[in-house]
Amino acid sequence: MPVWENEITLFSAMVREAPGAPSAYLNLALALRATNPDSAIKLGNRAVILDQGFVPAHINLAVLYGQKGDLRRALHHLRLAEELEPNSVKVQNNLGYAFLLAGEPDSARTRFERALNLDSTPGSALLGEALSIGVAGKTQDAGLMLRRLITAYPCWKDTSQQIINRLFTIQSRDTSSQTKASRAVYINRLGTLLIALGDSARAETFYRRALELDENCVPALYNLAVLHLNRGDKPGALQLIKQALKIRPDLNELQELRTRLE
Repeated sequence: MPVWENEITLFSAMVREAPGAPSAYLNLALALRATNPDSAIKLGNRAVILDQGFVPAHINLAVLYGQKGDLRRALHHLRLAEELEPNSVKVQNNLGYAFLLAGEPDSARTRFERALNLDSTPGSALLGEALSIGVAGKTQDAGLMLRRLITAYPCWKDTSQQIINRLFTIQSRDTSSQTKASRAVYINRLGTLLIALGDSARAETFYRRALELDENCVPALYNLAVLHLNRGDKPGALQLIKQALKIRPDLNELQELRTRLE
């Protein structure tokens, strides 16, 4: 009986012995996913050619395409998986994150809510829902949800930060589909989500990036001023608030903070 050195040699042998078995190609694709994603994609495509209804292969391809930034293909495979298994929590969760990364938070939230209706316990769906409503503008509600989640499940904090950082990277790139001003607002919201996670240093980086994209982004100016104030830098906070008031002198929040600082 042969002794296999590792999973790759084992599953390669399975492909040779059963070239018509979709699961053999999927197993080898999973073994290669971290080290050779291009080969893993080819193997995954071979699996779905052999069996177009093979949901695990569609999910794996979606993950691989998502990691490469090809969200169009990722969503294509996840939609096929959803047609095949509409009540799969795993499919709904993956669809939610794909939509979130694609800049469609409303569609993402719908999928996360669907996942929670199917199973009320998965932390992944709770995290996804919080991020979806946060980037859509409900940062206070999202922050509360994130704090509750990481209090109950501390292991989700690192995952939360990783996803927020990935969203930041996507929004920081030049794109013809969004204005710099809209990207600045989005990145500012991501910074506020980091505040909820207790990462004020990283949040400051996000706020400053938002201002690089749009120097008139009032929410980023306000949030940066609050950070300065919380660190005891009243002069720095006042300077930022005065800058914001030149843009929006009508906002009560800005006027109230200036009164506190003067």
